Amino acid sequence: MRSIAVSVALSTLAVCACGDARRPLPTTPSAILPTPSPEPRSPAPAPPHLLDLETPIEFGQSDTFTVTSDDPVCGARPYQYHCRYFRVTAPRDGVMVVTIRWKIPEEYPFDMAVFGPSGGVADGQMGIGLERIARGRVSGGSTYVIEVWSFLTTSEPFDLSTSFEQR
Repeated sequence: MRSIAVSVALSTLAVCACGDARRPLPTTPSAILPTPSPEPRSPAPAPPHLLDLETPIEFGQSDTFTVTSDDPVCGARPYQYHCRYFRVTAPRDGVMVVTIRWKIPEEYPFDMAVFGPSGGVADGQMGIGLERIARGRVSGGSTYVIEVWSFLTTSEPFDLSTSFEQR
């Protein structure tokens, strides 16, 4: 029995050795695996602070604003829109809720994102009716930037409010 196994192994080796001599048999792995980094990856960077363009707002207040053609352009081509930036400081740790509401009969004229000191915190999600809602964990005392962009060519008002999620 053992001699049959040895014969099969030698036959297989002979067939492999007699194959195309131009293709050497692999002696090392062909793919080099990356060495894991001992350091954790840093979060996505925050957008540059545009302090002269960011409108400061008070946490917990609701106000009406517009995005106009005088506001800066944001987004990547071909999806470039005008944006309005807001700056708010979280009074305590928790889940911040940012809501924008509008009265025009369009379902999706605005969108938003929230950025913190180390990157993105939340993106706008569909709300009920004519609103968008973003939720994200925040740290008390940290300042966050709310970016609201308008898909409209005309200036339409929207209400912006911030609050903490109730548990």
